[in-house]
Parts: sequence; C-alpha cells; structure tokens
Amino acid sequence: MLYGNNNCRGFIWFILDGIFHSFPYLHIIAVKEESRKHGIGKKLLKFFEDICFKDYTKLFLVVADFNPDAKILYERIGYIEVGSIPNLYREGITEYLMMKLREEEL
Repeated sequence: MLYGNNNCRGFIWFILDGIFHSFPYLHIIAVKEESRKHGIGKKLLKFFEDICFKDYTKLFLVVADFNPDAKILYERIGYIEVGSIPNLYREGITEYLMMKLREEEL
C-alpha cells in the first residue's frame, strides 16, 4: 500500500500461482480517485513486477473494456493483450487478458 498523510492512496492484491496454477495474477489494483495521475499505479505495478519476476517469467492481469486508460498504461509498460474474455465478471463487459514477459538478462 502507498500512503500519504497516513491515508491509503492505493493497493494491489495478487496471487502468485493465480493463473493456470503457474503464474502470478494481479487480481486487483486500485488507486483513490483523488490520487490518480501521480504515478501511484505505476509504482504499485513496479512493486508487483519486482516481487514476481524474481521467480516467474510471465505475469498476468485482466482489464475491463470500460477502462481504456488502464489498458493503455499496461501496454506502455510492456503488457500485451493475449486474449479477450466476454462476460467474465459482468454480463456485457469484456475483460482483456494481459501478459508481461520478464526481460531476460543479456
């Protein structure tokens, strides 16, 4: 969690073997509305990646079709869309499955 003035500004919840029982899955990332556009989401994603890429080569998350700004952020930092899942959590909403590969050391 990231704090400002002792108030939570954002948090993540991930499951290490959450997708295919093999790879980390970022289940929730949330940033308070008044704290958005300050890099908090990027910091939370970096924390997730730093922890998980130590032991895993792939990371996954889903993003809803009604949240294009988040999808753009994920794509900017290296996540690629690997599929779409209509009606996964809610009828009429498509979730995009996103994956990021660990950069191999040269």
